[in-house]
Amino acid sequence: MNRVNVKCEDLQLSYGNVVVLDGVTLDIAPGEFFALLGPSGSGKSTLLRVIAGFLQHQKGRLLIDGRELRDEPAWARRVGMVFQNYALWPHLSVRENVAFGLVERRLSRKEIDARVSEVLEQVELGGLAHRSPHQLSGGQQQRVALARTLVTQPQVLLLDEPLSNLDRSLRIQMRQELLKLQRRLGITTIFVTHDQSEAMTSADRIAVLDKGVVQQIGTPIALYDYPATPFVARFVGTMNLLQGTVRSTCGRAVRLAIEGWGEIVIESDADLAAGRRAMAAIRPQTIRLDVADARRDARFSWLPGSIESVEFHGEFTRYCVQVGEHMVFADQPHYAGLSKFPAGASVSIGIDPTLVRLYGQ
Repeated sequence: MNRVNVKCEDLQLSYGNVVVLDGVTLDIAPGEFFALLGPSGSGKSTLLRVIAGFLQHQKGRLLIDGRELRDEPAWARRVGMVFQNYALWPHLSVRENVAFGLVERRLSRKEIDARVSEVLEQVELGGLAHRSPHQLSGGQQQRVALARTLVTQPQVLLLDEPLSNLDRSLRIQMRQELLKLQRRLGITTIFVTHDQSEAMTSADRIAVLDKGVVQQIGTPIALYDYPATPFVARFVGTMNLLQGTVRSTCGRAVRLAIEGWGEIVIESDADLAAGRRAMAAIRPQTIRLDVADARRDARFSWLPGSIESVEFHGEFTRYCVQVGEHMVFADQPHYAGLSKFPAGASVSIGIDPTLVRLYGQ
């Protein structure tokens, strides 16, 4: 399969005075599994439909394999799309559903049979070709929808929340199968989801959107460890965000006074002068939690706190800690036999200054 790239250059789309896409610029590599991640209303599904040709952008350029697509209809783009609801014909068999697009294109019966058989084997449905959609599980229906798209041999595969109708265990299985198939075919794939775990575990790179604007593009690790904005910090994983005022700077050391908390020293490359408002972002798993009178590791900034609540998540325990006027999440790994802090316990929380992100405001 010929691998192609997809480029969006300053795409804009509005409905009247409502801006839905605001200067979206992306460069998706050939064969890349690329995710569009964001909350409802962020513009990610609209962007997918623009690429598919179902919606027309008003400004900017859209290119696939270097070809400008502004005036090219959806049927001519060699772009395949799998919808959230699968949209299978209930009165047709699996084979007939998959063959539908090829029949419409008036291909020969021999070629249709060969291509349908091949793609059904690829998605492991060869033995279910004569069943009706209602006789299939949710995961099998999703594979039929995928096969129906792949059989047309698209250059780009678009997936609009294709796993959202599945239960959690099946969603994990189908996510792994989908990624395995995509790697085998090498097809450039753009995957829309509001579920950060789906994006983080599948995508080569992710674009995080909010209100039609791309907030950040990067690998899952880069987005998680180095969020560019407070929005990305909040949306990708769990983050403690604390407002404060810069008291002083010395090299990379920034002394930040957090209202209702106190002062902490943070290592940051942010250009922040004394008196500037700033926001500190701290991942829960980077916070050290210890008894109130324990010997303290000098590498951490320590503050007194009180356990307000305890949540057991299996792999870790999440503590909600009252620190001054703030509630802070602190995650501690769990293993059998590990004692836990009870609600109401007095503790000390330790913050590693090298693991705090700082944003100017």
